[in-house]
Amino acid sequence: MMWSVLQVCALALTLKVGCHAEKITDHLECHEKVADVVFVLDSSVSLWEKDFAAQLDFVQMLVDTFAVGPKNIRVGIMTFGTDVRLDFNLKEHQTKKELKTAIGEIAYLGERQGTNTGEALQYARSKMFEKENGGRDFAGKVIILITDGYSHNLTKTLWEASMAHSDGIEVFAIGVGLGKDDRELRGIGSTPKDKHVFRVDNYNALPNIQEALEHMSCDRPSNNQSKTEPSVKPDTGCGGKPADVYFIVDSSSSIWRPDFDKQLDFIKEVIGQFDLGQGSTRVGVITFSDGIHPIIPLTGSQNRRDLEEQIDKVPYTGGGTNTGGAIRFLTDHAFAADIARPEVAHVAILMTDGQSKNLTNTYMESQRAHKAGIYLFAIGIGQFVDTLELNDIASNPDDDFVFQVDDYTALTSIKDLLAIKACQVHDNFMKDQPASCSFDTATDVMFVFDSGAIGRRHSHMIEDLIGDVVREMELKHHVTRAGIIRESCSQTTDIGLSQYNNAHAFKRHLKNVEYKGLQPLIQKLRRYSFKPRYGGRKSSQKIAVIFVDDLLDNPGPTILEARRAKFTNIRVIVVATGNHYDEKQLEQLVTSPASRNVVHVDHYKNIAEAKGRLLYSMCAGR
Repeated sequence: MMWSVLQVCALALTLKVGCHAEKITDHLECHEKVADVVFVLDSSVSLWEKDFAAQLDFVQMLVDTFAVGPKNIRVGIMTFGTDVRLDFNLKEHQTKKELKTAIGEIAYLGERQGTNTGEALQYARSKMFEKENGGRDFAGKVIILITDGYSHNLTKTLWEASMAHSDGIEVFAIGVGLGKDDRELRGIGSTPKDKHVFRVDNYNALPNIQEALEHMSCDRPSNNQSKTEPSVKPDTGCGGKPADVYFIVDSSSSIWRPDFDKQLDFIKEVIGQFDLGQGSTRVGVITFSDGIHPIIPLTGSQNRRDLEEQIDKVPYTGGGTNTGGAIRFLTDHAFAADIARPEVAHVAILMTDGQSKNLTNTYMESQRAHKAGIYLFAIGIGQFVDTLELNDIASNPDDDFVFQVDDYTALTSIKDLLAIKACQVHDNFMKDQPASCSFDTATDVMFVFDSGAIGRRHSHMIEDLIGDVVREMELKHHVTRAGIIRESCSQTTDIGLSQYNNAHAFKRHLKNVEYKGLQPLIQKLRRYSFKPRYGGRKSSQKIAVIFVDDLLDNPGPTILEARRAKFTNIRVIVVATGNHYDEKQLEQLVTSPASRNVVHVDHYKNIAEAKGRLLYSMCAGR
């Protein structure tokens, strides 16, 4: 086959990986770019060996135009038939000469039946671009797939291609011969399709791709484009605005499995706009059909990669469309006090392609959700959606909270707008919240913790948090005052050297030592801390913030003291750290509602993150 420099350069430009050539014509100029390029080559039995050799010639000629190097373009190649074979990864060949030699030595697989395109795409997406295989964070990621047959699992092929697109990988699909399914080929290629999907009659005609590309302009990256550092992406996210967000996914039988998978792709695209983390936006996923299936909790891992892996594994169930039940679960359980954060917006994004099985129930449960302060987005997919029901489900105004698309493929067209709307919910939510803890009326706050039980290191962490909270309270002597109770002394704990002359009495003394924990601290709080002689004021509102990290010692007397304190109009808030405390004990300890007055922290190392939630709890009860 004879190739012109213009042909090869134009194809390289279309693939957006740049050319090594200087100036080819007056109107076509190519520059080096930084990219990791993976060729996925069909080596199934449907190819003659000479056709496979023609593929390799094509790849060699294309590679000859690349600025191959550790800081420029890297190339990896894999072949597939029934099995998938790694020929070499991105880091193995760093010079053009070495690379072209390696391409010429790739063996033909053809002894096996089958065209496992989906498996090949999965391997390319999940393995080839990993750092240990030579992938670079700052480099563009490109897959060039050449095939001449139908894949033996269309659903898997389209799913894996969609996953690659959502991972930011640019996929080019080249179909050879008349047997290639246009729908499959277009599903594999990235958008726009006219720049990423190509057809040729046979492998000898691969050079003719140039004829379809002549009208396309040259992609001219800046000559100053960095090849060693990642480019800075524009900030399209929520700018760190926190929220608790659930995606409610229709998993009923009216949805074809590939369309269900497109919903999952859509979720990953939307959360790509969020700043994820326990202190930022947290994401959960619930599916519904006849039953309600909580799949990913808000309290789980919020690492982006882990979260996306969990989304990939969300199961399809089939069945009816119990939309009302899903919304009821959302209100009563998903945003429960011990799960959702009271100081951030509660957002739910519901997707469905049909009517619910009980329109009245769906309406009533939606109203309950709205009254509970949940912001509900409703996305209708396809022609069988009841628009009036979508309006009933969604929060007001409908223009902000209702979306409709023609099919599941079109979901991606609304991902950016939906993310923006979801982020704006935070701003609306914050307008209704107290701006700070600068109280208009006199307020006295006492912080209480058992330093003996908690330990020195953790006590210091609590003290740091208290210091931060007090600074935020804008402490003023005539308006706000703060104090601390932090010592718990057991009775008759010391044993002198001459106190006992036998081991039995010594041991009996140890058993009789009484540790009362928080009970005497709360009693002291109630009896003395808010009295005028200790700085308290009769007209002030009184707040006690108690720190807990374990089961209560003497829970009965401790809870009784807390009740007595609450009876004297002391509002009790608890900061609970770790997971060893008893939830029911805390509910009895604090002022109702517990959802507002219990602040949870997963570990002492993260206790500083409790500042905002604690301030919210203190302010919300003004």
